[in-house]
Parts: sequence; structure tokens; C-alpha cells
Amino acid sequence: MTKESGVAIRSARALLTAILAFTQMGNWSMGADKTKSSPGTVRSGIESKQNRAKTASGNGSWSFNAKIIEACSCRLFCPCYFNTSPDKHFCQFNNAFKVLAGYYGPTDLTDVKFWVSGDLSDDFGDSTALWAAFTFDPAASQEQIDAVIKIIPHIYPLKFEETFIDKKPISWEINGDGAAARIGDGTDGMVELTAFKEKATGKPTVIKNLNYFGAKSNKGFHLHKSKHYYRGFGHEYGFEDANGFVIEIYSSGELPGAHY
Repeated sequence: MTKESGVAIRSARALLTAILAFTQMGNWSMGADKTKSSPGTVRSGIESKQNRAKTASGNGSWSFNAKIIEACSCRLFCPCYFNTSPDKHFCQFNNAFKVLAGYYGPTDLTDVKFWVSGDLSDDFGDSTALWAAFTFDPAASQEQIDAVIKIIPHIYPLKFEETFIDKKPISWEINGDGAAARIGDGTDGMVELTAFKEKATGKPTVIKNLNYFGAKSNKGFHLHKSKHYYRGFGHEYGFEDANGFVIEIYSSGELPGAHY
């Protein structure tokens, strides 16, 4: 079921409608068919905002280029990227997104910030997970929120037993060897990352040639140790000295029905 909190009823219903519509297309969420990720190809470059807006206007496609400040309950490095089970009986995570460039049809997604928290359960081999909460920064328009809700199932091809939607301020920053993100003043959610460096050279450690869930390409997992927590919708957890990384991802596709 989908619960509402912190968002106007009208806005929450619009979001719920978007989620249910996507579910009925068999791509995501409760009772949907398994969606397999596509390896795709590495993108050669990102369009300028002007060209992107021109390309998006009236077309039948979407594009998504974002950086993620990510942390979870697993030890560094999270085994969920190599297996379907975490190193505990759960994988509780906080993923803070900032869209660098993107669109969904005519809707420009540049600079949209949102946060995904949740639990992958003890084994997600059947593409099901326990729950996910989506928090959007108030600067995001309703059109941008609806667009992100439709894109996310392509990035995370999982069926969540419960989904929650919220709207609160999000701060997001990468600074030197560290990164930090917060929901509001940090009471409801926080991620702090410290770069994990190679001892011999002192350079940050990066894992390449590894898929990020359903995204078509990425620029490598820049490893960090994390401190993070989340409080919301009856869920509360926090971890220190845990897995973390910063990653830039890219994905794209056609809008539903665009090929008809």
C-alpha cells in the first residue's frame, strides 16, 4: 500500500496515480512482472540544457543523468551489487539524488533533488523488496515529481511491498574527500561520507566495470565509509562505519506508448 505524509492531499493523490499507472504497465511495484535491467551503452556526452530542452519538447523519450550520495547498512563494499542478499538480514539504505541533466518528454529534470530510503530485505533474488520511501525537495514541480516516479522503476527494477511519498527540503553537497546530504535539518535523514583511500597512493578507491542496478551506464563507484540514518513512516535506523559511495549514473528510454 502507499501511504501519504507531509504532502498536500491533492499532490499525494497525483503521485499515487502516477505510481499505480506505472504498476499497471507491468514495470514496477506491487504485483508487477519482473523487469530486467538493460546493460545499454556508455553515453558519449550530455547535451547542453538548451539542446536538451529542444530535444525533449514534444518527443517520446526520457533521459536521466544523476549523481547519488549513497549509504547502506552493509559493510564496505555492499555485497548486494554482486549477490541478491546483504551481509545482514536486511539492507537498509539512504540514497540522495541530484539530477545533473535529464528530461521526461517535455519536462526538464535538471537540478531536481530527491531521496530514497528503504529496505531490500534479506534476499531480493525474486526482484521483491520490503519498502521504499521517496522524499522530494519542495523546489521540484509536480510535473518533475511525476516524471521521476516514472523513471525510478527503470533504475531500481524491484517490486516494493510498500511505498511512501514525502516532500521536505533536501541539502546535497560533495566537497573534496567527503559528501553529505540531509532531509530538512537532518532529524529525518542524514548521510555523511568520508572517502576510502588507497594506502600506497592516498587516492580515493574507485570500482569500475560494475553495473548500478538498472542504469545503462555509470562513471564508477567512488568508495566512502558512511554514517547515516533515517526516520519516517514508522521506520527508524542508523549506522556508522558502514558502506557508502558517490556515483554518477545515466539511463534513458522511450515513453510508454511512444512507439505506437
